[in-house]
Amino acid sequence: MGKKRKRPIKNGQAREDLPQLSFQTSTRGKVTNVPGESSSERTHPVISIYYRRVVTLRQYLLERIPKSSKSRRRRIASVPSHDPSSDGDQDKELSRLLDTTLVGILKEPTAGCDQERRQELAEFTASLDRSLLTSTDTGPPCPQAEVRFDM
Repeated sequence: MGKKRKRPIKNGQAREDLPQLSFQTSTRGKVTNVPGESSSERTHPVISIYYRRVVTLRQYLLERIPKSSKSRRRRIASVPSHDPSSDGDQDKELSRLLDTTLVGILKEPTAGCDQERRQELAEFTASLDRSLLTSTDTGPPCPQAEVRFDM
C-alpha cells in the first residue's frame, strides 16, 4: 500500500510549529478546546523546586508514547478524568491514579538521546562479555579431609 496523503500546510508553517489542541468534553457533552500543555501543568511546593516541569501521570504517558502508537494513546485518553465525588470503581481508581500522581521532569528527552539509548542497547545485547547463567561456585576455600563414621 502507498503512503497516506497529508493535508497541505497553510502559510508555509511546519507541522511541528502548528498549535496542538486537546479536546475535552464538558459535563453537558459539549466539546471544548483546551491547550494541552498549559492545562496539565501542575505546581507542587517541593517538587517544583527540584524539577522544571511537573505534570500529571496521564500527560507524561501521553507525551512519552510515540505518535505512531495510536491504540495506546487512545486507551489512556479513554479513561475518564478523575471525579472525587464518584464511587470507587476500577476505572475510577485508574483515573484517580492518572490525574493525581505528579511526575517531575528535569530535562526534556531529545530524539538523539533516544537513538543513542537504542544503539547502546543493541551493542550491549550483541556483546559476548555479558554474564552467562553458569555456576560461579568454586567449592570450599580449602580441601576437607574425608569424614569417617566408626560404629
